[in-house]
Amino acid sequence: MSSDASETARLGRSISSSGSGTADNEAPQVDRRQLMGDRNWQSEANLFRNNPSIDANGQRLHYSEVPTAEELVRMQSVPSRANTTRVSLSQAELWHFHENWTTGNSEDMFGASSVPFASQQRSPIKPSIVLSPRVSASGLSSAIHDAARITNWDRVLELCASNPQDAKYSGRDGWTALHHACNRRCPRPEVVEALIGAYPGALDKPEEKGWLPLHYACRFKAPKEVVRLLLHMYPKRGFRTVSKTDRLGRTPLYYAVRYDAPSGVVGLLLEVDPSAVLEEDENQESPLALVWDSWAEKLEGKRIVNSFLPGGFPEPEDRTVEERAKLLQEKLRRESKLYKRWIKVNMLLKAAFGFTVEEDDADRKLASGISTGDNSGRVWRIVHATASVKCHPSLFLMACALHPEQVQELDDNDLRRPGDICPTNGHTNQTALHLAASSKEGGEPGKTVLLTLLSQYREAAQVPDDIDGSIPLHRMVENEHKKDWSNHAAILYRFYPRGVQISDSNGKLPLHRAITAIQEEEGNPEECVISQLVRVYPQAASHADNSGILPMHLIAMNASEWSNATDAICNANRNAVASRCGATGHNRLAIHLAAASPKSRDSLIARLIQLHQRSAALEDGKGCLPMHLACEIGKNWQDGVRAIHVAFPEAVRQPERNERGWFPLHLAAKAGGPLELITKLIELFPEAAEIADRNGQYPLHLACQSGMKWSEGLELIFEAAPYVMTATDHKGLLPFHHSTMRVCEVTRQVEREHDDNGEDEVTHGEINPNSELDDEAKAVAAQETNNLYEILRADPSVLKL
Repeated sequence: MSSDASETARLGRSISSSGSGTADNEAPQVDRRQLMGDRNWQSEANLFRNNPSIDANGQRLHYSEVPTAEELVRMQSVPSRANTTRVSLSQAELWHFHENWTTGNSEDMFGASSVPFASQQRSPIKPSIVLSPRVSASGLSSAIHDAARITNWDRVLELCASNPQDAKYSGRDGWTALHHACNRRCPRPEVVEALIGAYPGALDKPEEKGWLPLHYACRFKAPKEVVRLLLHMYPKRGFRTVSKTDRLGRTPLYYAVRYDAPSGVVGLLLEVDPSAVLEEDENQESPLALVWDSWAEKLEGKRIVNSFLPGGFPEPEDRTVEERAKLLQEKLRRESKLYKRWIKVNMLLKAAFGFTVEEDDADRKLASGISTGDNSGRVWRIVHATASVKCHPSLFLMACALHPEQVQELDDNDLRRPGDICPTNGHTNQTALHLAASSKEGGEPGKTVLLTLLSQYREAAQVPDDIDGSIPLHRMVENEHKKDWSNHAAILYRFYPRGVQISDSNGKLPLHRAITAIQEEEGNPEECVISQLVRVYPQAASHADNSGILPMHLIAMNASEWSNATDAICNANRNAVASRCGATGHNRLAIHLAAASPKSRDSLIARLIQLHQRSAALEDGKGCLPMHLACEIGKNWQDGVRAIHVAFPEAVRQPERNERGWFPLHLAAKAGGPLELITKLIELFPEAAEIADRNGQYPLHLACQSGMKWSEGLELIFEAAPYVMTATDHKGLLPFHHSTMRVCEVTRQVEREHDDNGEDEVTHGEINPNSELDDEAKAVAAQETNNLYEILRADPSVLKL
């Protein structure tokens, strides 16, 4: 047997029992959980590593003691109480173990790869040393971090008082001491309070998996008081963490529900951000789904739930709907497993819709009827709630079976989520069918909800709400989750065909509403909602809403490409492309609206010009040509500007016919580009760079105001009129001054973000490194600073003016 193989076999025997029966000529597989230091591995051979306060004999060590290499040799010589065959490692091997332990390099503790340990390079034998804390590049000690990692809470408190700055230390995996305290279910709230006080930034600092300390506290069942501190000690930071998701898209509430956090923890989370109840992870699982879906899909769950649904229990012919519902409610209380889940589902949904529910009192409050509201006078209806959210079909069907009377009841501003805007008249009066039409539930589950509601109350399809006079069909056709005609909108149409002709309070037909929410081109015309609405009611294409806007105008504002649906609308009303919208829309044609839309692309604009060839030369009610409108939003040359130019080349030389009087180059400079547009405009009409507006501002002034990059158009505008660099506007400002003010503005933005991210600047005194806005603002500031450099390099004389 080779030396390396012998070494591997020897190491393998050290972690296997003496009765394993391994043949002498076979090298047993080394369990990498032991070698790599898995934190849950508690074999005697690794116990002293996972819990450094215990030696191989089970004797407690002082928390600050870490075995030296010589001590490891002595510990290896002690026979195991479990009669496990041990092998004495060499001094070099023990030194290798000790060195990587003290540096926190658990991957290299027994070698980072599957290469036999003996074949890896050993550190030379060194004299034994005592473990000392690591020091980061910024001079922070790992002492607090290490103490929290080994649950030495007294030491954590001591160090937080004497060296609070070291609480900022984090390992290579991003863990701070607060992460370790929450992960190890710290039983002492005062320790967590000390850690947060020393470094509040740890509250919203994610580690490598995207987990915050709050994720760990909820996952590993930290005490309620610890969670309270994480949320309320620094409310701005703490409240933000409730809605933060990890890399799997999971919130802290997800882990609290999934792993049955201590009583009261879920209530604390819901009190801060109840919207997390319906937040789905990458597997489309929400906290609500965790409570109900998986259980309802199991054999036992299906059997119990089906016994409550129509056809699942004996029904005497003379029994009324109300009597059957009462019997089912009594039966529910006898089914303890189902009842417990039903109570929790109600509690979560009530919280999601802003009802006040104490987690500890949920059973008592919901046991009687589960139809009462809260002290605000709002009424709780479980049928409306389950119809309005994405949930398991059996949950909605259970609600209808237990409370059939709610199907015909109107929700008058009772079911609203925190942050929803109350209607101006204070009333909503919407049916459960309205809410189902607006929900995210699509496909067969969504179809089941619609058919169930309509089978019990078909008149709901005709009821307008008090928000904007919408019937359920209005809500349905603008719902991106219910885009297939046959499974959703067609059902409402069959129950109420006249619905396609009904206008809401703004004069919009279902066709108008569908176009406003238009997505990309639907594949099958038979399933395209817009095409089918035109097919069943072609006159809708000629119907203008209260603002004088036709469906074709809405296509120009919301569509990106010319599609089959657009063709259908155009064929139903050929005059629409030559019709202007009302005064509120500045009397614009479809081409004006498309030119001013960031969504529109070349195929849409080119087709509109083809259908009305003079439109590119016509002004809207503000004196703007389509070219002006396209440049004002910084549209790409290839996304329709070229088509407008081909139809009316003189547009680049014409100013707006209004008080501002800007040329296309002025508009594009103020929009900040893009480069291709700036290049083409200067190429076609370079003289525009030398024309000042009524405020004395040239395109160069406007470009500096917008923050246009030097390399993305600013240099071209400068080269077209270099002398403008020393020209002042009506306020006496040079282009250089505008760039300088831009740098100051961005810097203030970073500072405001800094102030908003923390409550105690003296304590942590740093810009939140996890803020995306900070990174963006810093990048913009760097860009603006570079512009200043380029301007000064191009014309240093501006400093003398």
